[in-house]
Amino acid sequence: MTEPAEFVAEEESGDAADRSDGAAAFPGVPLPRFIVRETGAVWVELAHLEDSASFRRLAGSLFEADCCLRGLDYPVFQRLAFELEAADVATEIARCEETGTAPRWRLCDALAHIDPIRVDLYRSFRVADDLAEYLFEPLTVDLPVAEGASGPDGASARPLGIRVHLDFDEFVARAWLKGVRFGLDESVVRKAIADEHNGRLVIARQRLPEPGEDARVEEVGAGLRRDDAPNLLSDGRVNLLQFRNRFPQVRSGAQLMRKIPAQPGRPGRSVAGESLPPAVPRDFDLTALVGAETRIERDENGEYLVAAMDGFLDIDAGSGKISVTEKIISRQGVNIRTTGDISLVGQEYEEYGEIQEKRVVEGWNITTHADVYGNLVSSGGVITIKKRLSGGTITNNGGRIVIEGSALNATVLGGDGEVEVRHAEGCLIAARRVIVTEGAVCCDIVADEMEVREATGCTLAGRAVTVSAVRPRGSSETLVLVRVPPLERFGHERDEVHARLAAIDKVEQLARAEAAQLKALEPVARYLLLAAKVREQEIVLSPEQQTLFGKLRELAAPSLRRLAQLTQDAQARAAECAALGERLAAIESERAAACEGVTCRIEDIAGEIIVRAATDDESGHPLVRRPAADLRRFLHAPGAGKSLLHAADSGRFDWRLGSDGKIGHEA
Repeated sequence: MTEPAEFVAEEESGDAADRSDGAAAFPGVPLPRFIVRETGAVWVELAHLEDSASFRRLAGSLFEADCCLRGLDYPVFQRLAFELEAADVATEIARCEETGTAPRWRLCDALAHIDPIRVDLYRSFRVADDLAEYLFEPLTVDLPVAEGASGPDGASARPLGIRVHLDFDEFVARAWLKGVRFGLDESVVRKAIADEHNGRLVIARQRLPEPGEDARVEEVGAGLRRDDAPNLLSDGRVNLLQFRNRFPQVRSGAQLMRKIPAQPGRPGRSVAGESLPPAVPRDFDLTALVGAETRIERDENGEYLVAAMDGFLDIDAGSGKISVTEKIISRQGVNIRTTGDISLVGQEYEEYGEIQEKRVVEGWNITTHADVYGNLVSSGGVITIKKRLSGGTITNNGGRIVIEGSALNATVLGGDGEVEVRHAEGCLIAARRVIVTEGAVCCDIVADEMEVREATGCTLAGRAVTVSAVRPRGSSETLVLVRVPPLERFGHERDEVHARLAAIDKVEQLARAEAAQLKALEPVARYLLLAAKVREQEIVLSPEQQTLFGKLRELAAPSLRRLAQLTQDAQARAAECAALGERLAAIESERAAACEGVTCRIEDIAGEIIVRAATDDESGHPLVRRPAADLRRFLHAPGAGKSLLHAADSGRFDWRLGSDGKIGHEA
């Protein structure tokens, strides 16, 4: 007895093995309709199979009846036992119909009972949560002897022990009953049996659940991502400090994001056949991403986030909301690694990250919510710094600059616009109007109108200077240069007008003398007298007298023409004198206007201060629009402000330039 077939031959004979009736019963076990036995094979009809649970019930019934599946196709067995839900069965049937094959799977060669002698060959399995082990060892069985049989020596015959081997088909059946129903490693078991392995082996492992995919969004619209390639200049060179398209725009109605639904994972299976469910993939509601000017649209292809207006894309890193705004909003800061220098085309720009040293941001209305170490440039908009400006430069000619935090060692050039800063230290500030709401320490400030709440060790130059308090800082005094207009040009122009009037008067006197001489000539005097009487109709000339009057006119004609020229010249001189008189009045008015508003008022002096009058130059280029180097040169040139107005370390000072332009005393 060396082969298990010797114990089961009776079930492979007779008519039962040739039957194809699915309802026929195997001895001791009723067979369901989905089992079809034909000569040489046992099939599973998928059309009659409900699901894997039905097949597991059959397998359990067979194995509990000490049966096995001879010639078992183990992968098919596993699929039938664990991988077919009702929907999967329908799918497999449809696939078979598409390929033109019968909807049936071959399970094994035959159904057979295990000889009771062999049942005890399969010892206990060591089953853990994730694997199963089996101890392979040499096996023998004792053949029974006939009652009363004796051996050669006449003694009673003893049972004959013979060497036997395990069988894979039986192994599967007994393992099922021992709790090992899934994940049996067929190759390991068959090799161990064939090699007569002696020792413990892992013969089954669990299948871990395969994780699913969380729901996510994917970009749909083209050009949503910035282009960080270096910018190309017009001459073909590459600008490594500036990227090509840092802030792409989107159009109204453009699809921005599409939701990819969550994909469930594949369940695992323990060696006992129990399902190991995968973790539930995370899902989310796409409406949670809807920000300003975006909306949700749905069609047969899925769920989309769509732009509701033309503008710039903004993703809030905190809330995850996606918005479309008219302004450009950046949250990553400006630096050489990720952004380079930025030149903006939009009307508004907000930056929530730091602007790195030496980086340049050019735009119209710029708002920063973090510290600024680089350079901001606008051409008339509003630049607002919410926190600190340190070491950078702000340029905005004609616009407004607001520093709500502090400025340290920075340059702020507002040109014809306005600068408002809360606190400044070590800064150069220049604009038409400058307001320091708290204090300025060791700053250079140039303005037409200036209001400083507290100045400490500063140099201030303005036409209208108002300082609420001056405070000491070691040995550094506060210097105030009151910028008075260059009035000398008014005096020079006035002197030129007076000189011209004097010259005209001299010419007029000479012309009058010449006219008197011409009128005194006898032909001229007679003609002028007669002509006046004829014009007034005091006399009426006869034809003979008219002839004589014409001859008299011809005789005086050269002198008369000269007199007419002198009269015309006199009229021109009179018009010029009138114009020069108007110009004198305008010069006086311009001088008074230039002197208007030139004031200096210091309310509380508690530190050394020097106030001087400094004359603006006559270049015509406004001082507040000059480069930083020129401003510092004006403030710190030797002898800047030669006229001393006030010097003290206490008290107050209030001064106004007189309308005559003379440096007066305190108001």
